[in-house]
Amino acid sequence: MNKKMNFLLVSFFATALTFCYLAFHHYSLMFGLTASSLCQVSQTINCDAAALSSYSEFIGIPIAVFGVWFEFILFLILFSVRIQWLDITPMISITFRLLTSLAAVISIGLGAVSVFKLGVICPFCFLSYILNFINVVLVFSLFKTKILRLNFSDFLDHKGFFTTLALVPFLSWFTAATIQTQFGYDEILKIIPEKISQWKQMPVQHFNLELGLIKGDLSSQNSLVEFADFKCPHCKAAAETVKNFEKLHPKIKFIFKPFPLDGQCNQHVSFKGDGSRCQMAGLVLCSEKYGQHGWVVHDYFFENQEKFSQVSDLIPDFKNFAADILKINSEVIIKCSQSSETYELIRKMADEAKLALVEGTPALFMNQQKLGYGQFLPILKEAYKNLH
Repeated sequence: MNKKMNFLLVSFFATALTFCYLAFHHYSLMFGLTASSLCQVSQTINCDAAALSSYSEFIGIPIAVFGVWFEFILFLILFSVRIQWLDITPMISITFRLLTSLAAVISIGLGAVSVFKLGVICPFCFLSYILNFINVVLVFSLFKTKILRLNFSDFLDHKGFFTTLALVPFLSWFTAATIQTQFGYDEILKIIPEKISQWKQMPVQHFNLELGLIKGDLSSQNSLVEFADFKCPHCKAAAETVKNFEKLHPKIKFIFKPFPLDGQCNQHVSFKGDGSRCQMAGLVLCSEKYGQHGWVVHDYFFENQEKFSQVSDLIPDFKNFAADILKINSEVIIKCSQSSETYELIRKMADEAKLALVEGTPALFMNQQKLGYGQFLPILKEAYKNLH
């Protein structure tokens, strides 16, 4: 029996750790803190779409946070039984059976939603589901009872036990509230109605939706246009937000338009810099033109922004990147990026930004109407809801 109980303790702890990762991943995506995921294997096998979906939360709290505290509290109670601080009574046996069975049923529901509704397989989510079923089997093997009816006095005799279980929703709420306050998420939620109202009243711009870096559903009537500079820190954060938004809404057309904050290629910027921002814009556009690697280079520049912040000539690094990662000869792309034709494309997009009264980067336009604070995922998601 002790061996089974030890195994169940390990299983509860492993389940709690799995939920810890899922909770961390959820908040990392929501706040645009990371570009990578341990289970981002492909468009089908990944945790991102599941973590970002509306099904990942209950009353505004990530289900993973509930999972962490649920499994950890069960671990503590079982540990108390293991060291004989707590006796196994019929009440405790029945409650453990009910709670682990409930967790297994919820796992089936969430797994079905993930596969059939979202069309993705989340490896870490499914790991938690498997562990929940292991927990059920072990609990039913350990906590056996023939008593099916309980008196009210039985509940009174287990006040401490049920008080401990009642900590799960409280601790989950407290954890979520603390994290959201720490990252200013609560303030973002407060301004959503105001920003959506302002967005609806903004004039419709007439951008060339075929000009720039394009991905998503090319036939979609809905579009998200972004003007950004590769050395702008806020643009790096926005790039993560847009990427995560795209995972949720692949049926929208995304257009990235470089807006270098350098007067060498952007006539609407008075300051003339070292030309590196113009270089980056040109390399991205030409990488797309020759080989359709534009989005890969786009992500590379943003992900390594700190590395390039003080670099004035990107060409040597790009040559290495093209050879080692893209496996292509970069000479054609470099020549293209330095051509008058490419600089003219950048100027055309800068003109579009000027007409749309873009004063800084990043600037996002949902269906060609400026969306203030669009670099925050909750505002992007709410704006998308209002398209239908």
